[in-house]
Amino acid sequence: MFRNRPVSLALVGLFVWVTACTSYKQIEIGEVADYDEVRVTFSDGEQLVSKDVTVEGDSIHYWQKPDKSAQYSTVRVSSSLDQVVEVEAAGANSGDIVVAVIAGVVIVPLVICALACDFDYFGE
Repeated sequence: MFRNRPVSLALVGLFVWVTACTSYKQIEIGEVADYDEVRVTFSDGEQLVSKDVTVEGDSIHYWQKPDKSAQYSTVRVSSSLDQVVEVEAAGANSGDIVVAVIAGVVIVPLVICALACDFDYFGE
């Protein structure tokens, strides 16, 4: 059987990388400038994810596509803070990162051993 170690190791690395995900955590409205990507939930249930969100006075400012068909253009939009229900910021989920590191420490040596060792103990 042909074994390709670099491909196998790359697949294991991809698995470990994918399991370390990013999640949103709730933040205060005044902290939006500290984060690159912010998800805002409005009182009508609409959610938007935007970069470069700022708060000035009683308004929140963000970038948004002018319509669904616009691929590349965005416009600066302002909404009243009274309409904002929740603000969340994208951040690394430390629990998932710990699981990914442990999985990488356990799975990578097992895969390397499986690729390096011949498990044909029962004969043919």
